[in-house]
Amino acid sequence: NQNAPHIALELLSQVPKQNYVTIRNLKVSALADVNRPDDALPILRSVLEIEGPQETKHTFCAEVVEKVKASVSKSDKKEVQQEFQRVLDQLSQLGHITDTSLDTHLCTEIDKVILNPSRPRDQRVLAAKFNSGRGRGGDYPRPLPQRQGLRDME
Repeated sequence: NQNAPHIALELLSQVPKQNYVTIRNLKVSALADVNRPDDALPILRSVLEIEGPQETKHTFCAEVVEKVKASVSKSDKKEVQQEFQRVLDQLSQLGHITDTSLDTHLCTEIDKVILNPSRPRDQRVLAAKFNSGRGRGGDYPRPLPQRQGLRDME
């Protein structure tokens, strides 16, 4: 976050996919840096509420969790400290904390997704919708019809 966690938070709030591992970790890290551990708790808790295949477990980096822990220890709110400890215990028990560093996640090469017929239908449709309209000038928003203004009424 380049020593400007408030700017990082502002940028991260604009990202549409908040469930990506890098986005989750960066956001929690920035919240810890600005001493807002109570705002980081819902993000930490959110991975516990996701049901799905076990091989796609949502995780947090141990270094990020430690940063939140330090921020929580500075807090004088007992309920935040208790809630964090409860969430931390669950994250640890269920294997949602990894030793992979945040830097490693950020520097990982992005894999190209190759469409194939064996892929679930909803993912194929999504890719088809994303690719439609390319090259036909369909990428630009249409101008909105303008209402007559006061200066036009003269």
